[in-house]
Amino acid sequence: MHNIISQIRKKFNISQEDLAHTLGVSYTSVNAWEGGKRTPHGRMINVLKDLLNSDDLSGLGVNAKYKNGFVRTNAGYVSSVIDYNNSRDYLPYTHNIGRWYGSLPSFLVRDLLNFIQTDYCNSGPLLANFSGSGTVALEAALSGVTCYATDINPMAIALSSLKTQLTTKPSIAKLEAAFNSISLNKIIQLTDSASTKDNLIIGENRWLSDEARLAVQEIISGISLLEDSVLQRLFAVSLSSIIVNFSNIDKRCTNHYVFKDNGNFSRHKLENALWEEVLEYINAISELEDVPDYKSPEIMYGNACSLDFENESMGIVFSHPPYGTTINYYSINRMPISVHELISFKDIPQQVVTTADCKKNDISSGTLSRFNSFTDNWVGEAYRVLKPGGIFVSIIGDSRDNGKLSHPFTDIITRGESHGFIMKELFIWVTNHKAGMHVKRKGNHIDHNYIIIMEKK
Repeated sequence: MHNIISQIRKKFNISQEDLAHTLGVSYTSVNAWEGGKRTPHGRMINVLKDLLNSDDLSGLGVNAKYKNGFVRTNAGYVSSVIDYNNSRDYLPYTHNIGRWYGSLPSFLVRDLLNFIQTDYCNSGPLLANFSGSGTVALEAALSGVTCYATDINPMAIALSSLKTQLTTKPSIAKLEAAFNSISLNKIIQLTDSASTKDNLIIGENRWLSDEARLAVQEIISGISLLEDSVLQRLFAVSLSSIIVNFSNIDKRCTNHYVFKDNGNFSRHKLENALWEEVLEYINAISELEDVPDYKSPEIMYGNACSLDFENESMGIVFSHPPYGTTINYYSINRMPISVHELISFKDIPQQVVTTADCKKNDISSGTLSRFNSFTDNWVGEAYRVLKPGGIFVSIIGDSRDNGKLSHPFTDIITRGESHGFIMKELFIWVTNHKAGMHVKRKGNHIDHNYIIIMEKK
């Protein structure tokens, strides 16, 4: 392999640092490969062979085309400062569909997975214990890594499932037939599993007008009557994604709902928006049909503080937990969750996750001290399910609550080391107005994140 490295560098007249940046790996890896001290893993060997036979450095294939790579610095203990220079996520199915806050760019996840596979020779299985909208699960699937993704938020489970498992799109004829049956339905038949106290679509409240409430209930009932579970999920997520636009909620809010009178409701506009949203999903996700070696992840309900996995069953735990209380995911998703818990899904077990469940278990709901009190639980669970030598990755930023600044990453490191993790890397990811992670609320200006990499003894 050291001959291939030398030939590539000579062919393109680049240094080991340049090649490391191109491949998205560390300089030490390239140096060790060329010196014959280490051997790249199988996937990287194929990438190097392709690169040797290509005419330019962009010949790494479609999945590596957008790699940025980690450029190491000598800034003390900080292994690398990562700055994607105002890049936006190029994948339409990552964040351009669905409504989710705290977006994690696909290219960052891809670089990190490649780094773990290369520097630590670790290929999973991978657990994304805070699935969110499914970016980690999706990137694992694109990389051919066995992945399990869990979340306590029903909207997160729905988004993650739709974005990662709909690899064969329904025909337009089926979509149109399903849409027509939903729009013509006038029978209200809602599941009785929902909590009337927490559900915003049943009962009286100011967040939906009477006309909007009736229309939404009829559409939800129409979705429940569909026989195809894939179509059910598609229309359910689409309705959940757009419903705030037709309610009295200021959709710019990221912590709690603020009343905003949306004026006269139009069912025709709601149905048109639903159809357009469905088509957006189908057009975006259809790109996954042609991805080679795609490995669909398993998405399931799960609490990061009490994981339903056996001891030492995972090779990687990839955590992107809430940023303290900067975004209250329970509060901001109450309306979408209300949609999901009222639908009788054909492919979901009898245990239905409700808004009440989410409120009880969501670590971002409540005070900052409550959030911090859960850190030891979910970090300890990550340690428990990891195999010896397994890698724990966590991405998190600072948080501020009523003027009090909190540094969750220090708690994660302290708790991790107390359980037995060994600190391996600490990256600083620059996010000021970059990569969709800029948040400014209550004086809290997140301009960078910490990427913690620890290893189980």
